[in-house]
Amino acid sequence: PWAVRGFLRHFQPKVGVIMETELWPNVIRGCQRHGIALMLVNARLSEKSYRGYRRIHWLTRPMLRSLSLVASQHQADGERFLALGLDQSQLQVTGTLKFDVEVSAAVIAQAKAMRQQWGAKRPVFIAASTHQGEDELVLAAFKQWQQQQPDALLVLVPRHPERFAAVAELVQAQGLSCAKFSEGNDLSPDQAVLLGDVMGQLLPMLGAADMAFMGGSLVPVGGHNMLEALAMGTPVVTGPHIHNFQALAEQLSAQGVLAIVPSAAELAQWIEQHWQQQAERERLAQQGLAIIQQHRGAADRLYRLVSAQAGLGY
Repeated sequence: PWAVRGFLRHFQPKVGVIMETELWPNVIRGCQRHGIALMLVNARLSEKSYRGYRRIHWLTRPMLRSLSLVASQHQADGERFLALGLDQSQLQVTGTLKFDVEVSAAVIAQAKAMRQQWGAKRPVFIAASTHQGEDELVLAAFKQWQQQQPDALLVLVPRHPERFAAVAELVQAQGLSCAKFSEGNDLSPDQAVLLGDVMGQLLPMLGAADMAFMGGSLVPVGGHNMLEALAMGTPVVTGPHIHNFQALAEQLSAQGVLAIVPSAAELAQWIEQHWQQQAERERLAQQGLAIIQQHRGAADRLYRLVSAQAGLGY
């Protein structure tokens, strides 16, 4: 508490903005005592997190009531906040900022250059943001597809940099030749796996692939942002463990641009099926881009709300 008090007294902010679910009681209490409007924006609350907060309802309810506003990503998130004690007058559903992902001309150019380096006609599948225990499943699915497409390339991008070396060893232990993106060399046809052992290159990598899998979903992590693949015009598939993006995944699945598979075997089937259907891949790419364009605007809506709370106008 003393650290929060010192920070607030020194900087004297007009408004505080908390992103997604970073609810810290001392920060909220301190802002309330200093008369600082505090907003929770781009807010999401999974069923799992809801159950956790409900167990400490004696702390959660007054904490939420101290907020000036909660701007939730989806109606389902908002309903969970209300069930925890948030007042209806404090809630607005503004959509998710993730739809406002910007793809620059430079990123598109990077993606095209990568694809040329990997092989313009070579089938390319990317597994992005994978976690421990998931790489083995992805490799199993890839090896099954490889039986039909011997020249196929898997771009494997672990979520955490500290796992790069271990994943490289795993690939080699599976009998697959592995190249490293960080080494920057041209791929030879016999190199079946490219390890994405760098940071900040995921968007162009997604754009350079024919199909994408979003990790953290074949193991119970909660999934990762599947909109990045759609924004790059790449059809995307995910596993069943997507509770961190449940509402978004359900929305995209209902609109026909996100496939959800229960296991590595079904992942392999999805890859094989979609590689054979180029027209379907192109349709999914165009439809995904259209849906992202349709749902843009959360950033502008949130800016208006923050400006109003801070008394800055718009």
